[in-house]
Amino acid sequence: MKNNIIFMVLPPYSSHLTQPLDVGVFGPLKTLMASAIEPLISTELHRIMKAEWLSAYVEAHSGAFSIQNIREGFRGTGILPFNLTKVINHVKPIVQDSIAVRSFTPVNLTTPFKESILTSSPINTEESRLANTALLS
Repeated sequence: MKNNIIFMVLPPYSSHLTQPLDVGVFGPLKTLMASAIEPLISTELHRIMKAEWLSAYVEAHSGAFSIQNIREGFRGTGILPFNLTKVINHVKPIVQDSIAVRSFTPVNLTTPFKESILTSSPINTEESRLANTALLS
């Protein structure tokens, strides 16, 4: 907080939704790469030469790494414009009834943060703020 850094816990299994490049750039890059090398694959070649792959990548890169796609990545993650619920609305809640819970061996934590560590992603930001305060103190 001293340097305007905000501690944030992401919902489990959500990093693909919270990273602007994943959301706005790498998806289109993958699609453009597939269409660029499709003619080579359709000839049933078992191997694509590095030069052919690089040529396809350069072509796909120019289409995927556009200003519009980068902006859409930030919009899609809820970073800009800021939309706190953008990712949370896409994460499916865990249904406890359908999950087989296994017993586990307890682990003795050797950390001074035993009481303040978050063991799951908090739904509200107050829990994150409290964890961050405990960590800083």
